[in-house]
Amino acid sequence: MPPELTARHLRVVIKYFEGAERLSVHEWRLALETFDEMGKATVAVGDRRLSFQQVYERYVDRRHADDFIGQLMALEDSTAEADALQQKTALQMLTTLEGEGLYDKGVANSEYLAAYCLYWWTAVARGYGFEVTVFRDLRASGIAYVAHDLRKRAERRSPYDLMVLRQLGDIKSTTKVRQRQQARVTLLPEEE
Repeated sequence: MPPELTARHLRVVIKYFEGAERLSVHEWRLALETFDEMGKATVAVGDRRLSFQQVYERYVDRRHADDFIGQLMALEDSTAEADALQQKTALQMLTTLEGEGLYDKGVANSEYLAAYCLYWWTAVARGYGFEVTVFRDLRASGIAYVAHDLRKRAERRSPYDLMVLRQLGDIKSTTKVRQRQQARVTLLPEEE
């Protein structure tokens, strides 16, 4: 683990893993900071060392994102169905990590890797869900737009995902900024 992470950081990660709804506003703030930092942590995979971020890319995103997006786009328009699909895929992700020997009681600190992957999968999957909803809403409203193809990895990684009235935008980045600003505003009165 990166040396910047204290026992307090790791406790909030485990609390998140056991049930994110149990986190207080202050714990969420610490969790966000911790999950960002945890990407630098490393794990041995065979004779190589990979960062948690590399493990996420290799064993979660590359193996599960395409199928998830395809199924998500095939859903009618049910948030409940999208949430169930996200959770189903999260369980598959944990099974993948177990199958690779990366998540097991016998592997020291593997719960932190699993929590890291679960956190990022949840964030990314919700982002894809939000994008699909925005695209559907634009189409239903008759607004002309050009969007990237979520089913293509290279396009998912592009610096923008939408063009409306010749303006480029990134739905997920805009949403992340807004969520962090809202979290900051929520915390300000208590911090003074």
